[in-house]
Amino acid sequence: MKNLTIICLLLLSITLFSQKVRKDIIIPDIMGYKLLKCDFHIHTVFSDGYVWPKYRIEEAWLDGLDVIAITDHLEYKPFNKYIDTSSYDNSYLIAAPDTFYYGLKLIKGCEITKKFPPGHFNALFTTNNNIIFNSDWEISIQEARKQGAYITWNHPNWYTKKFEWPIEIQTALSNKLIDGIEIFNGKSFYKEVLDSCQKNNIAMFANTDIHSTTAISYENYHSRPMTLVFAKNNSIDEIKKALLDKHTLAFFADTLAGNEQFMKAIFDSSITYNPNVTFIKNTAYIRISNKSDIPYYLTNDSQDTSITMKKNINIPAHSTTIERVYIKNADTKEKYFAVKYKVENCLITSDKRLEIYFNLQKN
Repeated sequence: MKNLTIICLLLLSITLFSQKVRKDIIIPDIMGYKLLKCDFHIHTVFSDGYVWPKYRIEEAWLDGLDVIAITDHLEYKPFNKYIDTSSYDNSYLIAAPDTFYYGLKLIKGCEITKKFPPGHFNALFTTNNNIIFNSDWEISIQEARKQGAYITWNHPNWYTKKFEWPIEIQTALSNKLIDGIEIFNGKSFYKEVLDSCQKNNIAMFANTDIHSTTAISYENYHSRPMTLVFAKNNSIDEIKKALLDKHTLAFFADTLAGNEQFMKAIFDSSITYNPNVTFIKNTAYIRISNKSDIPYYLTNDSQDTSITMKKNINIPAHSTTIERVYIKNADTKEKYFAVKYKVENCLITSDKRLEIYFNLQKN
């Protein structure tokens, strides 16, 4: 039965990807960095996924990604009766040749899978997954570290209803055995983890942890979850350096979360408007354009009534909206005004949103 299931899913993969049209995701490069769209948590039939490794490459390319890591479980291989899982490097070796055709970067990795606590970890940029496997999770991570691996702690809230830092994880962080943490996994957002990562200056990730196909799992979503990485270029070395420098943002369900500086730069590079406004009596209009694939949802709770705009402004992806500006005193000598908004889908912490200003000049 399992064998039949694998065959059916592989045939489904072929059908889903028969039309090779990439869905480009437009988010501007910022601050001299190249913005890379990444998924660092992916499974294949070489652990408990249902997709052959080569299809993960094609799937990621079609989904608009630039970088992926195949991270099959070391400890869990339910299909080993039907395929050769004797080497923990097999999924990488099968998938890697296709990266040249698609221009995709594939990072070698694995998932160290233990009961909670401590839970599951991804080791990225490994060289030999076979010698990482060990019944002791700390020995596994230390062996991965010897290979220069970057370690993430996966789906922290998956284990318990309320997020807590297990003593094992606290110790691992103190000993610099963990580099990053998923604040979003699959379809779950861990807002308490976002807050803890900000407080402790830990790199944040959003990954699919995909087992089936993204075409099925994210059928009703604009895009799959991804980690945005800001690197000098798309070389493996620069990607790793960017992760070590914590140059990441989580992007999921049309929401950005994490580093305020990168988030603000993306917003400012995506949104354009003419700051020079001409009032007829008390009213002027500005055109606000969004040239990115991220919609923005703005709210204004300011008590300042000297100059006002609509309380809620939605700026869909690749669109222009015309918004009314009202000035209380049309005869004022003031020439410069700033209207503040919060961007509701740009999360710095669970209760703090990115703040932006429309800086206007009266003609």
